[in-house]
Amino acid sequence: MKKNYILLRRLLLLVIVGICTTFAQAQTSISDAAGLAAIANDLSGSYVLTTDITLTSTWTPIGTFTGTLDGGGHIIYGLKVNDSGTAERGLFSQTNGATIRNLGIENANIVGNERTGAIVGLMIGGLIEKCYVANSYIEGRDHVGSIGGQIKGGAIIQNCYSTANIYSREYQAGGLVGVINEDNTKISKSYFSGIVRCAANSRPAGILAWRDNGTNTVEYCVNLAPYILGNDNLRVVGNDGVTLTENYSLANCKLSSDINNYNGSTVPTADGNYGAGKRHGANIPGGDANALTSDFYATTLGWDFTEGTGVWKMLGAGYPVLQWQSAPVNSSALRLASSYSLQNGNQINLNDLVSNRGLVLSFSTTSDKITIAGNIATAHDINTPEDAIISISVNSDFTETDQLIIHLFPTGPITISTPAELNAVTQFPNMDFLLTADLDMTGIPFSGLCSSASPFTGTFDGNGHVIKGLSYNNTATSTLALINATNGATIKNLGIEQANIIGKNDIAAIVGTMSGGTMEACYVGNSYIEGNDHVASLAGKIYGGAVIHDCYSNATIFSRSTQAGGLGGVILDANSKVSKCYFSGKVAIPTSNTRPGGIVALIDNNNGITIEYCVNLASSIIGGSNCRIIQNGSQSTYTLTSNYSISTTIMNPNGSVMSPTDSNVATNKLHGANLPSDADALSSTFYETTQGWDFTNTWAMLPTGGYPVLKWQTSPLDVTVFSADNGALTSAGSVDLNKLVVTNNAKNAITFTPNSSNVTIDANNVLTMNSAVSSVETVTIDIAAKPDFTLTSGSPTSFTVSLVPDAADPIEISTVADLAIVEAYPAKNYKLMADLDMAGVVFDGLCSTTVPFTGIFDGNGHVISNITNTKWAAQKAKVKGAGLFNATKGATIKKLGVESALITGIDQNVGGIIGQMQGGLIEECYVVNSQINGYDHVGSLVGGVNDYNNDKTGTGATVRNCYGNANVYSTNYQAGGLTGTVMKGVVEKCYFTGTVKDAGDRAIGLAGYHDNSTTTNATDVVVKNSINLATSILSQNQYPAQTFRIFDNNGNRVCTLENNYSISSTVLGKADLSTSGVATVELTTTGRNGANLTSDADAKTASFYSGTLGWDFTSIWKISEGVSYPELLAFSPISTSNIDLLSNNQLVICPNLLNEGQSFKVNNSEKGLLSIYSLQGALLEKLDIEASATIKNNLTHGSYIVKFTVGNKSQFARLIVK
Repeated sequence: MKKNYILLRRLLLLVIVGICTTFAQAQTSISDAAGLAAIANDLSGSYVLTTDITLTSTWTPIGTFTGTLDGGGHIIYGLKVNDSGTAERGLFSQTNGATIRNLGIENANIVGNERTGAIVGLMIGGLIEKCYVANSYIEGRDHVGSIGGQIKGGAIIQNCYSTANIYSREYQAGGLVGVINEDNTKISKSYFSGIVRCAANSRPAGILAWRDNGTNTVEYCVNLAPYILGNDNLRVVGNDGVTLTENYSLANCKLSSDINNYNGSTVPTADGNYGAGKRHGANIPGGDANALTSDFYATTLGWDFTEGTGVWKMLGAGYPVLQWQSAPVNSSALRLASSYSLQNGNQINLNDLVSNRGLVLSFSTTSDKITIAGNIATAHDINTPEDAIISISVNSDFTETDQLIIHLFPTGPITISTPAELNAVTQFPNMDFLLTADLDMTGIPFSGLCSSASPFTGTFDGNGHVIKGLSYNNTATSTLALINATNGATIKNLGIEQANIIGKNDIAAIVGTMSGGTMEACYVGNSYIEGNDHVASLAGKIYGGAVIHDCYSNATIFSRSTQAGGLGGVILDANSKVSKCYFSGKVAIPTSNTRPGGIVALIDNNNGITIEYCVNLASSIIGGSNCRIIQNGSQSTYTLTSNYSISTTIMNPNGSVMSPTDSNVATNKLHGANLPSDADALSSTFYETTQGWDFTNTWAMLPTGGYPVLKWQTSPLDVTVFSADNGALTSAGSVDLNKLVVTNNAKNAITFTPNSSNVTIDANNVLTMNSAVSSVETVTIDIAAKPDFTLTSGSPTSFTVSLVPDAADPIEISTVADLAIVEAYPAKNYKLMADLDMAGVVFDGLCSTTVPFTGIFDGNGHVISNITNTKWAAQKAKVKGAGLFNATKGATIKKLGVESALITGIDQNVGGIIGQMQGGLIEECYVVNSQINGYDHVGSLVGGVNDYNNDKTGTGATVRNCYGNANVYSTNYQAGGLTGTVMKGVVEKCYFTGTVKDAGDRAIGLAGYHDNSTTTNATDVVVKNSINLATSILSQNQYPAQTFRIFDNNGNRVCTLENNYSISSTVLGKADLSTSGVATVELTTTGRNGANLTSDADAKTASFYSGTLGWDFTSIWKISEGVSYPELLAFSPISTSNIDLLSNNQLVICPNLLNEGQSFKVNNSEKGLLSIYSLQGALLEKLDIEASATIKNNLTHGSYIVKFTVGNKSQFARLIVK
């Protein structure tokens, strides 16, 4: 028995050995860069490095790796990733359960977005051990560390070290790891001896920057970093919640909030976070010198120094290395800049440089222009630019040297005369520069000068020159401008024109983040600046006592999310100031509570901030919590002195301006005081006398007019006309052209010239009619720049004013220009006398929720086609109400067709004909072949059907005898086929055939969502005698719970659903069609899905509509029996009811949805006559065709009826051209 047991054990051992041998054989050897990259082809494989690898090309991170990589005691040199806009950068972008060991990374340069590390961006579970990162630079926006950017899910990092330079542009930077989260994640027995810096919102730490969540551990680790720089800095771990066991730090580790200065403070032992179990760790027992001894690590921390079989060893002088290393990493002097620039008399304190291995540094130079005494290097006798080298040696058993490159310049500024020479600012950020020529940067790739890590600290004197055409577009890039970051710098006498800069946070034309220093006598002209937060023309972020004075801008400023200001995005820290400046452009933010400001967006610190003697001349400041001067947020300690504004700045997309009685309208308040007269903005007297501006040395008024310019300017800025709207008047009225035309300069910089002698324009640009007209006349007004001014390319050069008969009722509308009459006189009645084609017309809808249309608009059986109302969406401003009519109140719209429309809004109530409908009636109208996009309350015909008072108390609205065939799309909330929502009103005898898609919430086929949660009266909301014919109804987040064919009353809201039907084939599902089906619940005439037709073919029969739904086929509706859905008699004279049909009465066209110019086939089986009609019945084309003919399409986009005739019998089909 015993013998059998022994044999069994031996057999089992052989099996195990065989399995292990098989695994060993399955391990793939890697000996070059190609083999390393090939890991991406088998992410679960097992790999081993057989030699060191030097990478010479930019690296594409591997991910997601789930296998094993054994470095085999080898090193990867030169790992380079430069992708600031992409997350998860490193050797691996992501690992999941992987094991990485025995690997060195040296001379890496990794730049990414969030979750950036040398070895891995995001580590999920798994193990990294016995690895190091040395002499490398790791930069990201958030979650940055040398080993891993973020580790989670039980990941373990142990027995590793790093000597890297770690930098985060915004948030968490840790020496080893940026962020840790989820249970059982751990960092153990590791050290960091590089530098950590974190700009912006900061939180740098020596080992781990931040814990997000979970039960996780940092144990037996040592911070050996000489500097940890940024706000909220800690020596070991950045915040609470981590289990901390026996962690230590150099006592001489210096902490500072200034990321560009070696000065800092050490942590006193009395600090509340001091201690081996606390976030600063304890000082190394016995002093910092013990960091160079194995006894501290082995005895105090339990690190394994067993010779031959252990993990760590001491190799000559310096900090511990891994036992597999045959030599220590090269010693380097840790420093904040890669090189230094000196002029005669400048010095460098070399004592600030510290070895990454704790060694003693010695300095020497062969240059006769540098003297080193007491480790202070002084430059002297420099007559021409040259480079010098300071050699750095260490007390080591190994031969190791480092060097410091010194750029030497004679006294005086460096001159710049070409775009290429601008790069010198980045190379020598502490030097002074003088611009000696205008620079045109058009078409030249540019990503800004300097950086938060290496800011500009010198003087940049534009010398009265202009830099044009700066362009950059990357929405993931922060801290972006001509000069990305400054620290104590001076910028002066500089103009920026025609810049187009799009980034993320701290975005501007001149400086992204301005810490201290001065900006003076500068301007930004005719430029577009866009970002996500802290967006402005002069400086995105102003702090550290920075001062901006005697500057101006007329740029367009847009933020996708929060703070945007005319001149500054945000101002914080003591003694920061903006003085004697103006802004005459426009500012917009699409979201609420966003704080756009005319001068600066936001005061973000209670610390003695000043805005003084400034003037807002902006045409518009759109967004939540907007202010003409500055928004104070929750701050209360600041100084506002003698700030003014023109009274006409638009503060709401609907055109309203700031009330002069507002409590914040005063010289020392957030809106500033109104100028005594807006004309004072054109007079030097106001600026000199009231504001104290210097018109002797700094400012000037040009004799040709306009706002002030800087004294050094030889000509004014070009004038941008933002918009030019059409107008209308009767003989007794007048039109202020200044309100129709919006520019970034004073109106006295442009002229208006009419093409009619029946109007007069006075000196104040007010137009009047000389004599009454008997019919509508259209006058064209030409826009031109005055002498010395020029209109920018793309500015409108004309607009129209319609002259209206005094007593006309209704007023006849015959041209697109005549629609301006509706805007001017929203209470009058109108009759459309012709079809209108609005292709190419800039159009922002008629009327507004503030001034809604209240009259009668009789379409008279005509069609308005190719409406494009995307103005406020393009300007990204949240405006309620978008459509042909943005808003109506008690109005009647009838017998109107809308075709090929594109209506887009980013707020509530978006519809093809009416955005927001308050009471009133819309009947015998349709919208076809159109795209309707919105944020909430979106429908093809009407966005929101509300009562007259818009508060559920007034008379409800009525929608009847209408139809829609469109693509309806909502980005967030309620979308309905015909109407988006019904608060109070009736929808009856209507249908919708098209598609409804909601990327967020409810999608409904016909009448949308019941938006009245308080009504108890079933007649307040009624949907009856209607039918859904939609092809699909899709909701990403509310399928199937709130995706219905007819109406959604939220399951319990009181309403009347009566006699409603649907075709059975309508697809219901998620917006991405990952899940879909057909309606299966509430399939009754009173249910939310309506009853299924007996046959879907019934939807093309008059008997169903007239007999079942009670529709009027005598005076309102008609139908091509069995061929198509009903159409309105008011529009098309075509009738097939009295025509004998061919036995196969359905004409098939393939395809029936065409692009312009695309040919189509018909299924005719014999020769015949093919006729093509508009929906209004106009014969467009007549062709004799053969059987199965292919027809060349000469039609423009729109909807058409195709008729095929043989003898006296015909077939019909519908054709749509996109």
